[in-house]
Amino acid sequence: GGEYWDIDKYKFIVVCNVRGFKIGILVERITSMHNVTQENLEWNIETQLGASGVVMGLIKKQDKLIGIMDLNILVKRILND
Repeated sequence: GGEYWDIDKYKFIVVCNVRGFKIGILVERITSMHNVTQENLEWNIETQLGASGVVMGLIKKQDKLIGIMDLNILVKRILND
């Protein structure tokens, strides 16, 4: 059987341009938005860790680490490209 989606729980659509496509990502909630300086960003974190997921960087905010997703990789995986 297929999965059941409760479409009513999604309140936001985040629209992105990825690989020539306009993609809308359904989001249940946005907990916070961050305005950070370059010194609080760490890029290419997966290369440094030897990982192969979708995290392309980290935001260092006080005592938290916030992952930055690479939408190109995410779309590639969805399309089985």
